[in-house]
Amino acid sequence: MKKRPSAEQIAGLLRQADVDLGEGVTVADVGRRLGVSQQTHQLQPHDSQRQLPHRTALRNQTRRRITAAIAGIPAESSLFRLAAYALHCQAFVFRHRRWPSSPDREFNDLLFSRKVNGSLSDPLCRFVTDKEHGKTFIAERVGAHRTIPTVAILHSPREIDDFRADGWPLVAKPTHSSGRKAIIEDQQELSLAIPMMRDWLEHCYFRVSLELNYRDLERKVIVERYLPDTFPFEGSIYCRDGQPRVISIVDRRTEDKTRVSLDGQGRPVHFALGRRYCPMPDPKLPYLETLMAEAAVLAERFAFIRVDFYGSPTDFLFGELTNLPAAALGRFDSPAGAAEFNGAFFAPLPLA
Repeated sequence: MKKRPSAEQIAGLLRQADVDLGEGVTVADVGRRLGVSQQTHQLQPHDSQRQLPHRTALRNQTRRRITAAIAGIPAESSLFRLAAYALHCQAFVFRHRRWPSSPDREFNDLLFSRKVNGSLSDPLCRFVTDKEHGKTFIAERVGAHRTIPTVAILHSPREIDDFRADGWPLVAKPTHSSGRKAIIEDQQELSLAIPMMRDWLEHCYFRVSLELNYRDLERKVIVERYLPDTFPFEGSIYCRDGQPRVISIVDRRTEDKTRVSLDGQGRPVHFALGRRYCPMPDPKLPYLETLMAEAAVLAERFAFIRVDFYGSPTDFLFGELTNLPAAALGRFDSPAGAAEFNGAFFAPLPLA
């Protein structure tokens, strides 16, 4: 068995890597010198499958510690870029069992390239990542009537403790994080949610994700109105180079999230990302053309953005703007689904 390098050896390798980067060697080439190669990573998923649960837990704990340590390195430094690149490579190959080598043909590869090439440091990407500011951006571009009503922005534990609702139900989310929310139906549920909301103010998503658009975001909690059942649909519009390429419409009332997806020309695309594909009939939303046109307005300044929305039978509201769906780790429901999505997403736009 190959002996693992010691901490001192790793430190020496990273110091040399910092020198190499300073001399103009690319991050990818330095990674290969350190053994961050396609061949190295291709072994890891198969090795990891043989690990016992306690070893998996230990690996995850070690990864969290390494990620937190990397997050403490100045993000502008070449050393941060190298360390983050290595960690993101490991996660991508462990998840997808392949190398992220086709950013012009594979959706997750495109997301990975944005994750490691500094694109997420763009001020606009960072601005819309903040859920409060994202709503400001939507209001400025297409009108405040397209946003979900905001009840409160809470900046401190004291403001959370003092918050009083004037109606139910509500949704609370940290503006500086991802994947966290609380649906609050009444005062009792609000009381139970307060400790969690206070904890959100201590949470730094950048320290666990190394996604640069989350770095140094102000920590706040946004409270919004929960959309009623009159908005039975939710969905996402995947935009590339400022243009909507694929739209997914999901029936949020169904447990298996039945859906229909269309490309920019209205042709069906059969896929699901992160779950099993369960089709539904096209609801023939009367505002689809307006929805796609306004999504294009929102996407105009982005190389990639996912525009989320909620729909009723007659109208729609925009939700969040997402720079990096599932952190480039989302799995398609099937190879056929991935091929259909990628074909639609990367297809050349028709000539006007």
